[in-house]
Amino acid sequence: MYGLAAPLMTATAAGWRRDLGQVFDATVATIKNKPVGMALTVCMPLPGATARMTELVGLYVAPPFRRRGIGTALVRHVLAEAHNNKVACVRLAVAKDNDVAIATYLRNGFKSTEFEILVAPFASFAAATKV
Repeated sequence: MYGLAAPLMTATAAGWRRDLGQVFDATVATIKNKPVGMALTVCMPLPGATARMTELVGLYVAPPFRRRGIGTALVRHVLAEAHNNKVACVRLAVAKDNDVAIATYLRNGFKSTEFEILVAPFASFAAATKV
């Protein structure tokens, strides 16, 4: 089975925490003690409310280990931790064309919303995002 070591703070997460004043948690999925995937979350106040929410900031599984249930295990771990922390919800943003990720999230209780993420791309941002 897949090992989940949580939470693991990385140097990058520590830098983000320092810069943004938030506490990030990273959960690392391992196979034979080698990292194969990770989920990065942050717990914060729910906008306009007194409740808190968890945001799934990033989920990644290394290409050779995809389609083996590792992403699902990470999502379920995030949901369980959020439930244990008594947050109001878990939210995330996902690319519209990422069908595999969307299916994973929907299978695990996430719902689509009417909200759209809008970006104001400055020239440097637009150039950096071209594939």
